[in-house]
Amino acid sequence: AHIKWLFHTPTAPAHVELVASHGLQFQFGAPLGDGIYFTTATNSPLFIPVNGTGSAAQCKHFVLSVVLVGTSVVGSAGRRLPPSGCHSTVDNQANPSTYVSFSKEHAYPAYIIKLK
Repeated sequence: AHIKWLFHTPTAPAHVELVASHGLQFQFGAPLGDGIYFTTATNSPLFIPVNGTGSAAQCKHFVLSVVLVGTSVVGSAGRRLPPSGCHSTVDNQANPSTYVSFSKEHAYPAYIIKLK
């Protein structure tokens, strides 16, 4: 099994608190499928920098996670599960920068990082 350290993409301080108390959350209606989104880089456009009020950026929150990505396939909108034999979807098969997991059991939020 392929395991990676990836960044989860919180979109608001409340989302970070949800991850801390309830674990990683699914995103629905997203371009690579309905699942939990991760990225390989902190400069990804998936991150929306926020401050305590949810307005324009004064700091960024990152959730560094351990993710079982296993075998991946390019994702598509509306996908609720990866194809048989796969564990996750990606944005680019040759050089993925975004991964989507479809199971909370395949990802663990290890660290919450706050940068100012």
